[in-house]
Amino acid sequence: GVRLVSLASVRDETQVALAVATALELQEEQHRQVLDTLADHIRDKRLLVILDNCEHLLGACAGISEALLAHATAVRMLATSRQALGLIGEFIHRVPPLPVPESVASVSLEELRRVESVRLFAERAAAAAGSGFQLTEENATVVSRICRRLDGIPLAIELAAARVRTLPLTEIEKRLHDRFDLLSVGPSTSEPRHQTLRALIDWSHDLLSEREQRLFGRLGVFAGGWSLEAAEFVCADDGIEAREVLTLLSRLVEQSLVEVRAAGRRHGAPRYRMLEIVRAYARDHEDRGDFDDVRRRHVEYFGDLAEQAVRGLTGPEQAVWIAQLEENDANLRAAIDTAAESAIPLGLKMVGALGRYWYARGRWSEGRALMTEFLREPEAEPRNAERARALNWTGWLMYWQGDFEDANTVLMESLSISRELGDSLGIAEALNNLGAVETSRGHWDDARAHHEEALAIRRRAADRRAMAVSVHNLGETYLSQGEYEMARTALQESLTLFREVGYPMGADDSLSCLGQVAERMGDLNRATAYHEESLASRRERNEPVGTSESLRNLGRLAAQQGDYARAHALLTESLSIRRKLGDRMDIAAGLESLGALAARRGQATRAARILGAADALRERIHAPVWAGDRNEVERAVALVRDALSAEFDSEWSAGREMSDDAAIDLALAEN
Repeated sequence: GVRLVSLASVRDETQVALAVATALELQEEQHRQVLDTLADHIRDKRLLVILDNCEHLLGACAGISEALLAHATAVRMLATSRQALGLIGEFIHRVPPLPVPESVASVSLEELRRVESVRLFAERAAAAAGSGFQLTEENATVVSRICRRLDGIPLAIELAAARVRTLPLTEIEKRLHDRFDLLSVGPSTSEPRHQTLRALIDWSHDLLSEREQRLFGRLGVFAGGWSLEAAEFVCADDGIEAREVLTLLSRLVEQSLVEVRAAGRRHGAPRYRMLEIVRAYARDHEDRGDFDDVRRRHVEYFGDLAEQAVRGLTGPEQAVWIAQLEENDANLRAAIDTAAESAIPLGLKMVGALGRYWYARGRWSEGRALMTEFLREPEAEPRNAERARALNWTGWLMYWQGDFEDANTVLMESLSISRELGDSLGIAEALNNLGAVETSRGHWDDARAHHEEALAIRRRAADRRAMAVSVHNLGETYLSQGEYEMARTALQESLTLFREVGYPMGADDSLSCLGQVAERMGDLNRATAYHEESLASRRERNEPVGTSESLRNLGRLAAQQGDYARAHALLTESLSIRRKLGDRMDIAAGLESLGALAARRGQATRAARILGAADALRERIHAPVWAGDRNEVERAVALVRDALSAEFDSEWSAGREMSDDAAIDLALAEN
């Protein structure tokens, strides 16, 4: 396949590996460097990875290209940049401008229309002028001279063609000539084409009205794109009223200085963007004093968006809000960078609000690093609600990275601040996360105490969604301790609460846990019913992670009941989904289930290799077998060891040497 890694809005070299991982749809893994995860993922892949806009990140792009190519023979890297990466074996392909006509006299009009630069000018001019412009014998000579003057640079041609609606061709040519004569005395170190393009933007900028110029400069604050609503809030002030923004913005679109894109994901409204070179020009030409106010409003707008998302990310519109934040990810990061320079308290509030977003998207390192950076600042030392929230999310991300001791320390500080402030909801959030940490450390009594206290607080606050989470977590704790009746009671209550508040994802999680409780209590029919209900709901909502979990649970139950054909069908569908998601922890679990099924069916050699591959994968990602699966896996390994006797070690080792893809192919194969 082909993966595009857009780096235009990435400003920190440490984020390049994360950008590549995101493009490859990989999530961070506990105790693993992102580069190691990438290297393992591509080892047996046949891929073209495109690193787009590398010039400001050359060192990082060169380093990651060299590292990945060293691990894979069938991977190719394509980098777009104004400079070469400087790697041994690098092949440089210089992208030329469009061909321009050498002479008009010796070619026919039809031949001229086939020259790419002329064709582009004619198409864009016709679009800018409605239906009035046509390439004719009379204007062909002037158009050809304009294209030659612009060196065939596509953006320059588009900008010039956009002026056809307001200027005659001869005037366009005249203005280009004057501008470039003046520019010829500039620095000789700049390439002529770069001089030409900047001069063309200069000229296009000069032809804007004063208010158009003012809006154009202010729009340079946006990274990645923006909505009309954002432009009205950020750019309206001191000479531009909010009601004027749409009209002025439309004029900039008509003149090819701004692009309009398809409707956004949340409100169905169009989005706008500038090419990076145009955006850089806009920022260079904005009045510094004015631009400081624009940057402040930019931080305010996207800080408010982050706060709005806090509740939305826990409700039935979670997917909508995640899409909204993803759409504005570059702007959110730009606003955070601005706050880091001049508004630490506002930045701390913003990163705390984005904690759930970074968690949901698997961007644990990024979120943790940003929150830690703000928390270290002297302006962030006051023990207030913003600090407590940022600490809470930092601890939660540390937990997902397996840093349980650090997570416990940070969460205890968050809890302490919330207790000082009398913030009961903050106390409950910290306790909830501490309960998860203690569960992972095997401190069952402490985990139970934390969840019970959090639940009591949430019951008093009558926050039914939060209550549902705490009751569910208590149910999982009871399940881990083997207290099945208490687990069933708690999970039934959480299921009811999740349904009352309209949170289907939580309801499906409770159904899944109820299925596990029924299985442990020996009621396989009831367990099957729970898992089938969760599967139907997850399929309807197109939730791949949950769907895969339900399929695996049903497959394991079918295997226990001796229906091996159904078990294989369910487990292979589950593993196929996990393979597509790239979630290697769950891939390991899927391999274990199919390995255990092969052992049940007497396929000892096949089972040994699949289970050996799963064991090696878990070792690489530092993830132990799940407690609920441990007995099943140990029984399967013992069964295979007895069946193979002296041959077990060699077959197990052969499985451990297999690549992830080879092991998955073996597990999915018909048998």
